[in-house]
Amino acid sequence: MTELFGQVNKLDPNKGLVTLRMSDDDLRTLQKYHATNQQQVLSVIASDDNEPTPKQRRFAFALLNDIWLSQVGGAWLETVESTRRHFYGTYEYYHGLDFGEFSLSAVKGNKSDTNEFHQHVIRLCSFA
Repeated sequence: MTELFGQVNKLDPNKGLVTLRMSDDDLRTLQKYHATNQQQVLSVIASDDNEPTPKQRRFAFALLNDIWLSQVGGAWLETVESTRRHFYGTYEYYHGLDFGEFSLSAVKGNKSDTNEFHQHVIRLCSFA
């Protein structure tokens, strides 16, 4: 399996067609696979480039702050920052991301990942 990237150029929902703009290298790789005359199956993952809203960010930080405030004993969550790092780390682990790849910032984050992070934190807290 080879990972290729492309940008959606045109969508035709009536015909079920998507036109992609791809780099020359990725296009050559796709042509090489297509040359075998076998049916090509592609998996598409859409990325959301819209930055997280301030409301999403406030909710995430409020969740993390409430978790820190409600801990019993305080042994493993020394500060709000260590709480944030812990939950970012578990999110990155479960989603196969590199350390430090996830962010709620407007520069690096997006709405979809932020919503998934909210769900992740709530799921983890429901096990406690």
